[in-house]
Amino acid sequence: MSKADYIEYINGDGYDNFQSFLGIVPPVLEYGTSYCGGEGMVRYTSPRGTGEWCRTQKEAKSSYKEDMYKRKAEQRKWKSLYK
Repeated sequence: MSKADYIEYINGDGYDNFQSFLGIVPPVLEYGTSYCGGEGMVRYTSPRGTGEWCRTQKEAKSSYKEDMYKRKAEQRKWKSLYK
């Protein structure tokens, strides 16, 4: 991210927020049902990661972040093998 990119965002039209400008899809909070085995539970999910079903939003966010970090570490591992 450079200063020029930020200036483009400030002067640009059509972006709802800075995340959409950067192409980041924010996580969605899902509510469990008896069908999926998570009745009364929640989890966060996005293309970058999916957390476990948890009882609270705080636990769900922590699980989601943990999954994102694991995926990033796995990507770095594979990239280093194929350089």
